Amino acid sequence: MRGPWARAVLAAIAGDTAMAPEVDSLEVKVGSVVAHVGECTVTLRAERVPQRIWEAMVSYARGRGALADAVTGKTQSSHLQHLMAEDWEEPLVPRARMIRRACSCDEGGACEHVAAVGVAFADAIDEQPVLLLRWRGCILDEVVTGGDPWAGGELPAPGEVRAFPPGAVLKRLGRSEIMVGEQDLADVLERAYEAFASDAN
Repeated sequence: MRGPWARAVLAAIAGDTAMAPEVDSLEVKVGSVVAHVGECTVTLRAERVPQRIWEAMVSYARGRGALADAVTGKTQSSHLQHLMAEDWEEPLVPRARMIRRACSCDEGGACEHVAAVGVAFADAIDEQPVLLLRWRGCILDEVVTGGDPWAGGELPAPGEVRAFPPGAVLKRLGRSEIMVGEQDLADVLERAYEAFASDAN
């Protein structure tokens, strides 16, 4: 008997298919399932669960027994499915219309090869529930490894630091129009900076 995740995947992808061709290979990545059926290549794509939602779900499940096991992919849980769909409005198993299907023999993905991959994927989830989480981008370590599009690269090593020449800032600001005796304050300060610089050297 199939678990709840496997049943939901089967219904969403394969529908009522009873018999399907044998699947030669099946690879599950974040956001995509790629499989080979005979000479055809089948791809199933789905959007990732938003990371903020999954992080909140993982936090909520911590210490809650079967639910905690489910968010780590150790077991299938209809409770987790219900929470995701009802509380977060983000179903763990995407609805059929949210799954983009394609086969090398039928770009619309309506062929028996797509149904066969649906059956094989459901079987694989029964053996390893974590595969569904991987497909939906719910394994946080793998998502981080994929790279954050908002994260910048490494900063270059700083070059040699060069001091500004004495009075550079004063020259940039220009004359102050504040008189010290008969001289502008900027001229007085520039000479003072030059004196400090020569003392430091």
